[in-house]
Parts: sequence; C-alpha cells; structure tokens
Amino acid sequence: MSSTASRGASPRRSLISLSVLALLAPLAAAAQSAAPSEAPSTATDATASAPAPAKLLDEVTVNGVRKKTFAPTTVRVGAFRDQDPLDVPLTNSVMSRDLLDAQAAQGLYDALKNTAGVTRSQVSGSTYDNLSIRGIVVENRGNYRLNGNLPIVNLIDIPLENKEQVEVLKGASSMYYGMVPPSGIVNFVTKRPARRRSPR
Repeated sequence: MSSTASRGASPRRSLISLSVLALLAPLAAAAQSAAPSEAPSTATDATASAPAPAKLLDEVTVNGVRKKTFAPTTVRVGAFRDQDPLDVPLTNSVMSRDLLDAQAAQGLYDALKNTAGVTRSQVSGSTYDNLSIRGIVVENRGNYRLNGNLPIVNLIDIPLENKEQVEVLKGASSMYYGMVPPSGIVNFVTKRPARRRSPR
C-alpha cells in the first residue's frame, strides 16, 4: 500500500516540476533577450549623467565715469601736511570747497554743522561762532589757525568766500600747537591761484 502511494506520488511531483519549468522557460528566454538591449541603455544613462562641458562666456567690458564727490584729497592741519586724510593717524574732518558750496555755508558753524562731534556752544547772539568739539569748548584765541600755522582770533564773523577748505583736528593731539585746550584745532585753508589760466 505504501509502495503504491509512493509510486502514485512520484508522477505528481514530476508533473509539478514540469509545469514549473514550462512557466519559467519563457521568463528566462525574455531575460536573455532583454539583457543585450539593456546594455546600451545603461551606457546612454552613464553619458547622460556625465556633466556637460562648461561654455565660455563672452568677455564683458564695463566703462564708467566716476561722479564728482566731496571727498578731500589733502589735509594741512597738524604735522602731516598735504597728505590724504585717510593716511593721517589723527582724527580729522575736512570740508572741501565743493561741499561748502553745496551746503551754501555762510559762516563757520554752517561749514561744520554736519561734522561729527562739533556743536555750537554759544547761547548769546554773538556775531562769531563759539564751537565745542567732543564737549570741550574751542578757545577763540588759540585753537583757530590759518593754513595750518598762523593763529587767528575767532572773535569776528570769518568769511568763507576765500577759503579752499575748512579742517578740524579733534582730540588731545592738537596740543602740539601749544598750550591750548585739548578740544581740537579749526584750520582755514585759503584759496591758491590756479596753475593754468582759464581760456577767455
């Protein structure tokens, strides 16, 4: 009995294995036929993923004209004469002639009203301008200079029509001018004649 059952079971197993092989055969054939066609696609994918060569752009030339500025080119107050204000190791402010004209400055305070640390200290209706630099009063008989050297007295209304620029030297570094208050030095630079005559 058992031998008959075992004999009957073997044909079933062989039929099952044959049916499985019959089902897998078309799949194996399809895989073999698809393998060569997939190889070129992987190659194209590799070329597609490669970065494209960078394109060179055309050369661009920019031409411009620098606009007129109020930045001064020299400072004449202190020991550093005729140097760029940025190269002077002292706190200074320079108001050029163009800036004075643009502000329509009529007096000293009009010229220095936009300078940091410079304020008006007078409370009376005097004709001259009493100034203070960083809270210290500028002494009218010692802290005002003409062209960096000549001391002048600031007890009158100083005209600005003949001044090329107005300079302020701030701080205790102004004491090398003598025994003056350490507020600072106000320097007036007069106009100089032009090197070339203007055409008539």
